[in-house]
This record gives sequence, structure tokens and C-alpha cells, in this order.
Amino acid sequence: MSLPSYEGPLLSLTGGVDCSFLLSAVTGGLAYLLTTPSRPATPRTAEPAPEDQLVG
Repeated sequence: MSLPSYEGPLLSLTGGVDCSFLLSAVTGGLAYLLTTPSRPATPRTAEPAPEDQLVG
């Protein structure tokens, strides 16, 4: 379907190629990065067990 109401403003810049999937991928990636909590810069390490709790 090729109607002027369905054509975006960048269609003439791309030579008529539909690149909406690229824009949706960038938008989805940015939304993911903005909505996921950030991880701490250094990984947490487990503390060693006290001497009285060691098995052996």
C-alpha cells in the first residue's frame, strides 16, 4: 500500500526504502536501557564462612 498518509518524512531520504524496523529497534533498545536497573560497578563477593561453621 502506498498512500501519502502512510509515508513518513524520511522516505525520500532513503530512496523509498522502509526503515521503520531500524527506528523501532533503536527505540526499543533505548527503552530497555532506561527502564532496567543499573548493576553495581564491582561484583559482590561472598564473605568467607566463620571457622565454627566449616564442615570437615
